[in-house]
Amino acid sequence: MKNNFFTNSKVKYILKTCLSITLVIFFVIWALFLHKNISVNFPMIGLPIIILCYFFKNNYATILICLTVVVTFMEIIDFVINSGEPFVVIRFQSRLVSLECIALIILYWIFEMYKNRYKKVENALVDENNNIALDIMLKKTEILKNNTEIEKMSKKIENFVNLGNIIQFFHKFSSENEMFLKIQDIAINFMEKGSWKVKKYTEDDVFAKYIRTENSTLMINDLSKDKRFNMKNSKKKSILVVPININGKVWGIIEGFSYINNFFYDEDVEKLLLFSSSISKIINNYYLYENLQALSIVDRVTGCYRQSFFKERFNEELAYAKRNKLSLTIGILDIDFFKNINDKYGHLATDSVLQQFASVLRSTFRETDILARYGGDEFSFIMTHTSPNDALKILEEIRLTIEKTKFYLPLEKFPPISLNVTASFGFVSLTQNDDNLNAEDFIKNSDKALYRAKKLGRNRIEKYNNS
Repeated sequence: MKNNFFTNSKVKYILKTCLSITLVIFFVIWALFLHKNISVNFPMIGLPIIILCYFFKNNYATILICLTVVVTFMEIIDFVINSGEPFVVIRFQSRLVSLECIALIILYWIFEMYKNRYKKVENALVDENNNIALDIMLKKTEILKNNTEIEKMSKKIENFVNLGNIIQFFHKFSSENEMFLKIQDIAINFMEKGSWKVKKYTEDDVFAKYIRTENSTLMINDLSKDKRFNMKNSKKKSILVVPININGKVWGIIEGFSYINNFFYDEDVEKLLLFSSSISKIINNYYLYENLQALSIVDRVTGCYRQSFFKERFNEELAYAKRNKLSLTIGILDIDFFKNINDKYGHLATDSVLQQFASVLRSTFRETDILARYGGDEFSFIMTHTSPNDALKILEEIRLTIEKTKFYLPLEKFPPISLNVTASFGFVSLTQNDDNLNAEDFIKNSDKALYRAKKLGRNRIEKYNNS
């Protein structure tokens, strides 16, 4: 309580001022009157000195002690010369006063030692407080840094989500050039600034050659001043180029440019590298898809597996599931009233609907599911490690997505013709009592479930029940 009271700056200033004035008045009275009684010299002046020294530790105490000692010795001399007392009394009182002065000096010395020690403790506390304040500042800095990292991570997660949405558009391209044009359009939306081009590597492209040679990205904010490339007359001012790597090699580049200096920043490089990583997978998948078509296991119209490949995979998955006691679901679905679309709009329209329908299926089925065009408007699917209840939930989501999707017909009319289609599903799941059934039996049973779904009104899902 004492420390809190006396460390208050205003209270301390008032007390110091009042006590100092009081002590000055007291010392004047003592010097003129009270010191006549030599025996009370020390007690009378020593106590306020102790108080002043203890609470305020200033130079007032030193001044008062010096004045006390001087006045006291002057009084002793005056007493000795002018006193009519016997010599023994004079000698006794002189020694008594001298002892009081010595005691006062010793007391002052003790308080000086205490003050120095207190000062060291105070300095140590100040240093400790400074260290604590420094730690707090460092912690705040660390928190700010972590918040910045969290913001960057959130931005990256957002970019990943955007890339996930972007990839869903890249299901099938009629040509390599169509794929490049699509990537360039997506890059503009993803980067939100600049103009963009996707290029295959060629020796004639100075930027692509530099990227492959240096194995790094390239960012230039004033192309006219860059001595590595002789492009002083170019209208382009800022350039940002990153490689597209496929199978560990530079396949090509994504080049962004602007007609403004200092247009790109380091954060744009990180964002473009993220985009490039996903684009490289898309391009790689495109070439794999082309190879699969060459191997004749992929349907040309829908991009899904062919029936022959589907049956081969189902035989393998069924044997594996039986051997390891795993869940397995197989099913067939088709487009409701598909013949009416063909009769009304023709084969070109039905092929377009099939392509769009297959794209919806690929984007809604899981990556682990196997999807195939079984024939006509029928599609078959294998759902590994999937119980009947889980399969029903997933298929219901797919059915609702199909129901809500607009399908546009490639007819030369304005506004474009769009229509909604629905689908019926039939599926069967492997149970412990099905060990004697083969792959053909499962396909027939799923077809029976599909027939039941159509009979009950279409646009629904039915599970095969052998009872």
